[in-house]
This record gives sequence, structure tokens and C-alpha cells, in this order.
Amino acid sequence: MTTLFSHQPVKKILPVIRALLLAALCVMAARTAASETLAEVEIPAGPLNQTLLAISAAFNVDILAPDELVAGRRALALSGRLSAAEALDRALQDSGLEARPEDGAYLIAVSAEGAEAPEALPRLGVAGEAPATRFQRSDLPEAYEGGQVARGARIGLLGNRDIFDTPFSVTGYTAELIENQQAITVGDVIHNDPSARLILSGGQTESQTIAIRGFNTGSAGAGLYDGLPNLTNIRRSTVRTLERVEVFKGSNALLTGIIGRVGGVINLVPKRPAKTSMTKLTTDYSYRSRLGVYADLSRRFGSKRQFGARLNTVYQKGESAIKDSKTELGEVALALEYRGDKLKLETLLYYDERDLDRSRLLFIVNPGATSIPSVPDLEDSIQQPWEKSEVEFARALLKVEYDIIKDWTLHAAYGAADSKQYALRTIGLNLDTNGNFNALIQHRSFTVGRYTWVAGIRGQFETGEITHQFSLDTMRSGREVGSWNSVNIPNSRFTSNLFNPLFITRPVLNRIPRSNLPKVFDGIQSSIAIANTMGFLDERILLTAGIRRQNIESKNFNAKGILTRKYDKSANAPAVGLVVKPWSFMSIYGNYIEALEQGVTAPPAAINAGEVFPPTAAEQIEFGMKFDLNGLGLT
Repeated sequence: MTTLFSHQPVKKILPVIRALLLAALCVMAARTAASETLAEVEIPAGPLNQTLLAISAAFNVDILAPDELVAGRRALALSGRLSAAEALDRALQDSGLEARPEDGAYLIAVSAEGAEAPEALPRLGVAGEAPATRFQRSDLPEAYEGGQVARGARIGLLGNRDIFDTPFSVTGYTAELIENQQAITVGDVIHNDPSARLILSGGQTESQTIAIRGFNTGSAGAGLYDGLPNLTNIRRSTVRTLERVEVFKGSNALLTGIIGRVGGVINLVPKRPAKTSMTKLTTDYSYRSRLGVYADLSRRFGSKRQFGARLNTVYQKGESAIKDSKTELGEVALALEYRGDKLKLETLLYYDERDLDRSRLLFIVNPGATSIPSVPDLEDSIQQPWEKSEVEFARALLKVEYDIIKDWTLHAAYGAADSKQYALRTIGLNLDTNGNFNALIQHRSFTVGRYTWVAGIRGQFETGEITHQFSLDTMRSGREVGSWNSVNIPNSRFTSNLFNPLFITRPVLNRIPRSNLPKVFDGIQSSIAIANTMGFLDERILLTAGIRRQNIESKNFNAKGILTRKYDKSANAPAVGLVVKPWSFMSIYGNYIEALEQGVTAPPAAINAGEVFPPTAAEQIEFGMKFDLNGLGLT
């Protein structure tokens, strides 16, 4: 059975998002009230950690107490009608510790009076969390001085690495920078990077295309999601639900396993459960009348806080900078986590929905035009009043890590993403110097289904004075595209002008399918990769070498479902990198690495028309220097 799309705005999730935001308001109010709530407590004297657990249960409040601070300490008996803050003050009396409120929870820390030495406290972590190794790929690298960028980033197969130990150029932009700059899309964030720029910008409403080092990397939503390919939004990605936006510069086939990224790739790092409870509500106003609200809630559960959950919701509605161009956006992101002594499980779920009215008009300039016409006044609408676009995107990702022995971890992940788009719009063809163009009405439905799985092992060991950081993984990623275009649209072509547009009556259109569309493309990429980083002279010299064996399969179909082209080729992608640290503040690095490109197809006029050639390798040789100058980082 074929399901027909109704042409009415998709309203399946937007009311749910509004309800979730209302619930967030209620939770925030409840948490605020709870901090002032009085309760009758009767807690006997005993070990401090047990007293803190009792206070947490009595007031329904999270208390983060590092084992190294509370171990061996005792608390006095508590009795009477107290608030949570009063109970904690009494429990910590004469202990040299204090309870610091933070985002609706309390952190147990050394008080100013209780500090006996200027030694730095151990970094706070979730109780019961296994010691992190340099290969803990899902643990967030710390921020650099100032909090705007990260000190480390995901280096694909190599996992999270300190940027000063990496023979590649990469920058990780933090959630703090995103919030401070009020960024909305990935395109807004990459303006901070001198190596990256937008070459096609549709703002919030359409796709954004990014170039890194002058090479087109595709949509701003293309690239990696938490280190995995084929899971990002094919149009554009917003950043409210992201913890980091990492920009990797240069070829990267070995590291990422993706095809065609010569200039670099962008990795989107999702928000995960925080170490303490958190409730945030943010509102915004932009353009003429666009209002938005954003909620971020994070909680930890369990006797050792081993369970975590984080919910992010976004809702925006209103007019854009272009007159009469309106958008309604809803996003929901849910992250669930379990952290045991050896096992770590994560589930990351995401859904967004956008309804766009009179969105950006696409123009194709006449090849014979001597110049491009000036930009029309944004106060004047040039889109047809019946133009609209409706987009849905859903993603699910499951990840698991297990420490088999010390410093060795097995890891696996599986993710799937589904995109649907319906569009009724006009495209301006042959735009000339005076603003004249031929308008073409396009009515289409478009779907993309994708999946990626990866499994591997990583670890570290020593051979004499040489350290080794080893990674091995295998990956498989698939993509299927369906498309349906209306034909025989009445008056589908007409002439208009950029400065004096012609508005026509909405044409009579047949309903088109929203799902089960004719398949036009089916592709699979699979690979196996191995890499090792050797450290010499106390890791003042780091040598990385590896290779990825990659296979590309693809099939193209016409509108009748007939196979028109088939492709199945393999290639190797090696890489080698070197970091030398003559001084602690300087890293000199160099690399040789490749980017695989799918082979070209012979054009129709050629003798071997239709022949698909093997994958080609773009070679990169790069040298550079990195400096860590007491809070000032340079590359």
C-alpha cells in the first residue's frame, strides 16, 4: 500500500515538543522550590557518605561527593525540621568540607578554611566511573583556557587526542562558545575557523554548504556524528543539542572512513548526561517576530550515579529576515547512559521537524550573463505565496564499551538515520543581469535512509622504552535514496523578475507519496583499519602509522526502478604522521594522508560511455607547528 502525503504541515511532533518545554518549566520550578523545602529529618551519626545518601533521599536532591573527600569521615547526628542546605551544613560541620549549590544539585568540596595545602583537587567524576584512558572516545576532552575551544578532539580511528599530541590540524568549538555567540546552525559556528567558510548559506531554512581549505565538503550537516559517518542531517544541523563542533582540516580517509572529504570534515559531538543535575530554560527573539524556547535537563540516578539521562528540546516559530518567509522548528534529543566499572552503554535519540513557508528561492545564473544583479530588498517577497517545504529527520545511535583488561577496550556502535522532505517551490533559471529569470515549479518528495555500524578494539602497551597506542576497527555504512517528482504540472514554467516578481495562482497538483518512494540510489561503504602511535623519549616524539582498506559499492536506478549503473571497487588509504616536542610548549608536526574519491564515470559521448573507474586517491603532505603558551594556543 502506498501512503499519500496530505500537503498539510506535519504536526506529529511539534505539539509534543511544546508539551516537553512546559514540563521543563514545571521541573525547574519544582527544583527551585525543593531547595527551600523543609523536612523532618532523623539521621543518626555515622559515616559521612551514608549521611549524604540519607540527605539526598530525604530532600530528593542530587549530591556529588568524590570518594577521596568523604572516605573515612563521619557526620554528626541530624534532627529537626531543616532545609537541604541546613542539613548539609550540619553534616559537614568541622570536616573542612562544604556543599556548593550547582544547577539544582550540591557538590561536596574542600572549603577555603579546610584546605590544608595548595594541591589541586582530583577532577570530579561520577562515582563508580572507571578510570578513563586516553582512548575513552566518548569522554569529552577538557576545554582549553577560556572555555571557547577544546584542548582535545576526535581524531577518527585514533579516538580523542590532545591537539598538541596530534599530527593533524583540528579545532573543537565548545558549547560555551555556541551559547555565547547564540549560534543556531553549524554554519554559524564555523565562521570562527579561518580554514572554513560557507559557500552556500540558506540560514535556518535550507541547506548550508561548507568548504574547508577551499574544498567543498558538502552540506553543513554532512560529515560525522559522534565520530560516525552517515548519521547527520543531510540538509543542515542545528547546534542547540550539541556539546562540540569539531573541524578537522585535511584529507582523512584512514581516520574517518568516509569518501570524498579532501579538505576536511566536521564532527558533531552530542550532549550527554552531565555529572551533576541541571535544569536550564532559555528563550530567544530574532528577526521580525521569531520566538524560540530551549530546555536542557540532565539527571543522574543510582547508588553510584551510574545511570544518566539528558533531555534537550527546542521550539521556534515566526518570520525570518525575508518578508513573509516563515518557519516552525521543533527538536528533541534524549541521551541515556550507564557507566559501570567496566561496561559503558549509551543510547542517543534525536528527532527534528521543520515546516517552511515561502522559503529561500534558488537561482541559477545564465552562463552568458556579464554580471550578477544586485540583491533585492528583503522587504519585498519574491517567493510564490503557496511555496512550502516540510522536513523530518530522525536518528538513533547505540554505543557500548567494555574494558576487557586494563588499558584495553572493546567497542561497538550502531546508528540509523531517516530523512524525509516534501517541497513545492520554484527555481529561477537563466537569471540575467537585469534580474529576469525563467521560473520552474518543482513538486517533489525525497527520502534518505542510512545506517552505520562499527566494532573494534583499542588499547595501549609498552615495548621497552617505547609506548604504543593501538586501534583496530571495521566499519560498514549504507545509504538508500528514494525520489518522486510530479510531472505535467499546469503552467510549470513562467517568466518573472527579481525586482518585479510575478505571482501566480497555485497550480492544481496531484498528491504524491511521502514514503515507499521509487529507489534511485543504493550504496554501501565498508572498511577495515589499523593504526598505531608509538611514543619515544617519554613521548616527546610520537609516530603514527596506519592503513584502511575500503570498498565502495553503489547502484543507480531510473524512475522505473531499472538499474542504470553499478559500481564495486576497492582501494587502500594509508597515512603516517609525526609529532616532535623539542620543548614542552611546542609541537612540530607533519603528515602524509590520503582522501579517497569515488571513480568518475565516462560521459555519454565517450567510446566507453558509462564505464566507472576505480577510486582515486588525493594525496596530502602537511607540515606545521603548534604552540601552547600559557592559555594562548597557536597552530
